[in-house]
Amino acid sequence: MCPNVEKFSTNIGYFHAFDLLQPTTLPHLKDVYITHTDTEMGTHLDALEESYLAAPSMETFTSHMTNSIGGTILPLGNLRHICLTWSSISGGCLRTLLKSCPQLESLEYEAGGPFVGFDQFSIARMIKLLSLYAPRLKRLDLDFQDDPESEDLDDDEGDDEHDFEPAPGFASLSHLETLV
Repeated sequence: MCPNVEKFSTNIGYFHAFDLLQPTTLPHLKDVYITHTDTEMGTHLDALEESYLAAPSMETFTSHMTNSIGGTILPLGNLRHICLTWSSISGGCLRTLLKSCPQLESLEYEAGGPFVGFDQFSIARMIKLLSLYAPRLKRLDLDFQDDPESEDLDDDEGDDEHDFEPAPGFASLSHLETLV
């Protein structure tokens, strides 16, 4: 590979985006940008963990048309900025992502609706998950314009002991500086 690469952009299909990467083969990679190759459904980021193992310095991850995030068992410790545009992920996927990124400072999310996927977390669920798993969040940029039914599409039951508590308001995000 190219060990000095700092930015990486690629089009990928549905699965196995980073299967060929070996751990620490991209030690200087900081920014990753992924787009989906089709015009419907979206990419399953089941290999996000493999990409992070290859690029442990990754700070920014951007993906266009994501519809699933696989279970990740390790913390993505340096990842500070996540941007998912025209995407559709469940509350469970959002929880997995937030639990894996303890240093997350910025989250941008644009809902893509049923063209991308059929599971979409609700705004109330998102605020609850952010308050539990993203205590350092400074910037939150949301756009649910293309998915007006997002409240009804999250069928994830969750595994958190807090799932049945009412959602807190944005005031629970004490470090938040920017809300768009």
